[in-house]
Amino acid sequence: MTKKNIEYVQTKQEIRDNLKTYHKYIAGINNQEQQKRFHKALKDSSNYVYAKINGEHFMANCKFVGFAKNNIETYIFNTNMRNAGNSDDAISNILGEKKSWGERYTRLLEIYNRLLEKQNLPFSNRGKFFWELNPTEKGNLNYPDEKEYLNGNEGERKKIYVNRYERDPRLRAKCLKRYGHSCAVCEFSFKTVFGDIGNGFIHVHHIRPLSKLGGKVRKINAIEDLIPVCPNCHAMLHAKEGGVYSIYELKKIIAHEKTHQ
Repeated sequence: MTKKNIEYVQTKQEIRDNLKTYHKYIAGINNQEQQKRFHKALKDSSNYVYAKINGEHFMANCKFVGFAKNNIETYIFNTNMRNAGNSDDAISNILGEKKSWGERYTRLLEIYNRLLEKQNLPFSNRGKFFWELNPTEKGNLNYPDEKEYLNGNEGERKKIYVNRYERDPRLRAKCLKRYGHSCAVCEFSFKTVFGDIGNGFIHVHHIRPLSKLGGKVRKINAIEDLIPVCPNCHAMLHAKEGGVYSIYELKKIIAHEKTHQ
């Protein structure tokens, strides 16, 4: 099979479609070698996506769910797709952070083990993390389309918009591969502070405001135009009256405040 260019899911509907496709294969595969491969992925993976669709439980590993219009042939034979780690980022952009503790996590782990039982596979309770697709859930925990921050006078608010380039999983993946997941301003790392639940959590900031382009269409360079920042610094970058602070300007402000404390 000829390898195809990797394309990641970008919508909740694409995730739903992949979950349904996965379960069709699990339920109806006649080829035992293929079924064995799917069972191994279901049992041995760490990251899963769950959804309840029309009253039915659907769950699959992120390596299958994270790629656009995935199918059994692509999943099994295309090595690039099967091993690419950026599917995690694509899913996080849509569904937010993974669940790794708490009451809801316990429930998802129970659903997962029921699925294993249905496939005559042994239970597994360690090293599992879950995204949950909930059609009624508003917004995106990691990368909201817009976020309101207090701005000056009491009750006055300013909306900070995260544009589509910052949310594009392909551009985001390239940016983070180059710069890592620490904030470019304050160097905060969610992974370092919070462990596994903070893994992969970071905003991506558009360095050059789109308003400065004067409405011109311009190709976005993931390395030159995007930079990882924590939510606090992201908000402060957009706090400049009539514009946006540069990374250098915000670093200078932080350094100035530290020396005058």
